[in-house]
Amino acid sequence: MSESSPSITQLKDHWKHLVERSTSGKSPVIFAHRGASGIAPGNTLIAFKLAMDQGINAIEGDVKLSLDSKLLFFHTSMLKFLTEIPMPVWVLPWRFIASRNMGMGQKVPLVRDVFAFFKKEGLLDSMIWSLDIRGTPGIKKLATICKKFGNEDSILVCNKRPRRLTRCKRILPHAIPVWSVTKRVVRRLKIPGIIKICQKRGIPAVNFKQDDISPEMAASFKQERLLLFMWNVHDGERLKRAMECKPDAIYSKYPEMVVSGTSP
Repeated sequence: MSESSPSITQLKDHWKHLVERSTSGKSPVIFAHRGASGIAPGNTLIAFKLAMDQGINAIEGDVKLSLDSKLLFFHTSMLKFLTEIPMPVWVLPWRFIASRNMGMGQKVPLVRDVFAFFKKEGLLDSMIWSLDIRGTPGIKKLATICKKFGNEDSILVCNKRPRRLTRCKRILPHAIPVWSVTKRVVRRLKIPGIIKICQKRGIPAVNFKQDDISPEMAASFKQERLLLFMWNVHDGERLKRAMECKPDAIYSKYPEMVVSGTSP
């Protein structure tokens, strides 16, 4: 792929290669939502490892920057610490965040440490990462880490703001940008408006909460040859409804359930 900002066609071709590398080798690619977070604390090393133990090599995670620019896996922007008063992660230094007990003896892990663990296990090169990341500084930090580990071409970057995804294409040209579309955005822009922005900004994929999209809406994206991802597919009924939309990727905290087609 070119080092300049890639086109939708280039990014979709790259996605095809990732599909071939995925566990199933075909669509939909099954992402372990925050790892196997249905049975372990989400965004922790054990959750990621359990997903791999289940044979799922596509992992989703949320990443944040600490005050001292450490890139870490953590879901919410607020962290309760000491006084139990919620504080933004970005105002806390890493040494404080690292002491947080996430359950099952797990701590908040650094992205570099998670990558290093799987690299040592000989697994990192086979893994696909879908990372929800908010700001440009975090994307730049991620680019530096990925370059060090040589897995830039195994990354999807998810964000709710198309402008940030445009910047991401320049910072991480080998990563696939994914627009996380909310119900509010659908009400404001409508489906044609969302499609227009994707085409204008070269964004090849949209990601919807399963409850927020219908097969008719999904067909509109498919008609325009955009990739459709769906998250919150955590039980058999949601999986059934998701499959009616013919998604290219599914995110579930019970990835083994999606693969087997049976509820946890």
